[in-house]
Amino acid sequence: YNQRKGTDVPKTERRAIVYLKCVTEKTEKKKKCFEDALLGLMRDVELDKISVVEICEAAGITRRIFYRLFETKYDCLISAIDHKLLASETYQSKTGRRGFCQVLEFIKEERDFFDLLGKGNHIGLFMDRVLEYINKENAYVKHLMGIYGSAEKELLIFNISGFIGLIFYWGSTNYEKSIE
Repeated sequence: YNQRKGTDVPKTERRAIVYLKCVTEKTEKKKKCFEDALLGLMRDVELDKISVVEICEAAGITRRIFYRLFETKYDCLISAIDHKLLASETYQSKTGRRGFCQVLEFIKEERDFFDLLGKGNHIGLFMDRVLEYINKENAYVKHLMGIYGSAEKELLIFNISGFIGLIFYWGSTNYEKSIE
């Protein structure tokens, strides 16, 4: 991300690569520290009312470094979402199983994060990131997208969006229904 951040890279493309690994492990740790600080603040305060200064104070890292890693606090939230999507892939790989049940197990384990997104009305942002992630990262879905025509792609996006809506509904009921 740091290597590609510049005036020659359109802002939309920069947003699409926020989740990529940082150049060094040290930078990656700082980025995660900012994400965790933001999520911690979001437990008590709406995102719009949180300042970058507050995020930096909570993280214990300077604003200069924050702005080296992110353009805005929203980019920090996007990065946190993207890291969670990558963690979901890792979780599925470790269990050796894939599919909706494994995604739901992961979501239930990470319920605090998903509750924060639901509470802050960031479901749309999450949905955008999931669709972006699937389009760029998931080889199987990319394969399916290549096979499908435009009507089928729209249906696939509709189904994924419905699944995301179901996830947040499940969270709003305090995960009462079993995964099965």
